[in-house]
Amino acid sequence: MNYRIINIVSDGMVEPYLTQLIGLGAAFYNETTLKDKGLDANAFSLLETIKLLINNDFGILILAIGDNNEVVGTIAGTISPWLLCREQSVCQEAWWYVAKDHRGSGVEHWLLEQFESTAKAAGAQFCIMGTHDNPRERVLLRYYARNGYTSLEHLLIKKV
Repeated sequence: MNYRIINIVSDGMVEPYLTQLIGLGAAFYNETTLKDKGLDANAFSLLETIKLLINNDFGILILAIGDNNEVVGTIAGTISPWLLCREQSVCQEAWWYVAKDHRGSGVEHWLLEQFESTAKAAGAQFCIMGTHDNPRERVLLRYYARNGYTSLEHLLIKKV
């Protein structure tokens, strides 16, 4: 299979792929334990988040497009000044998902490379990646380590 990596920078670029992005968002949600933690998901919120990312200077949205113009993966995040030193910028990954039947094809690496280079071009000195409590977490942590990432923090959640 051949893949194209597209850095989405406008509404017009993302519009043909919105329905597929909603489907990937649902697949991501269903593979995680987010529902078990009390976190919900809906198409409207995902659409609004996509608009926010692409209509501001701080957002990154990248798609991997396979044969037949099919979205097979996506990565997104935001760039902001570092909390403790405003002279440094960080890019925080918001989501990164590759459809199951395309994992291991290299597309996940191409998405990560494009994400990092886009963040760097936008002024970020660091990228922060995360994982969710799921069966693939250990695999992802090893993948991140092989790509130069080190542990930063552990997030916990509690409904209040």
